[in-house]
Amino acid sequence: MKISLSFCRKIVILLLVTLMVSLTGFGFVNVDAANASRIKTLCNKDISLLSWKGDYLHRPDSAQGVTTWSTGIGNKWTVECIKGKKHTIKLKSWKGDYLHRPDSAQGVTTWSTGIGNEWVVKPIADSNGKIELGSWKGDSLHRPDSAQGVTTWSTGIGNQWIVVLWIESKKS
Repeated sequence: MKISLSFCRKIVILLLVTLMVSLTGFGFVNVDAANASRIKTLCNKDISLLSWKGDYLHRPDSAQGVTTWSTGIGNKWTVECIKGKKHTIKLKSWKGDYLHRPDSAQGVTTWSTGIGNEWVVKPIADSNGKIELGSWKGDSLHRPDSAQGVTTWSTGIGNQWIVVLWIESKKS
């Protein structure tokens, strides 16, 4: 069995982030005044969201939309914090649009503007830094038990995501 170098790097980064969470307390344990500043440390940072299935929230090279995928630039999202709205963020894709919860029964896509671009970070207690992203419709970003894909749902393990920080290596 051959293991790719990019897979090894992701595992190392995930382990480093987990170690950082355990040593520094930087993680989403519960929502209170003390953790508000920790959420703010993600503002303007590039992240990936790792699902319970081991793949990432992904913005493909299409007109709009999201799915899940194992690698690629589409896994990179920039966190934009919304001033005046506690624990609320927007996730900007590499294409310049945002993760968006449309006004439909369920689902998620990408869009340039609107309330659907706003997501509330909901820490999951006793979960080693996992979060849920709550939409304006009251449901959460959800990775279903399928080959790939993403939607919204009210509950379940598919609502749990791990934030992975992108660390840009400097070329010498």
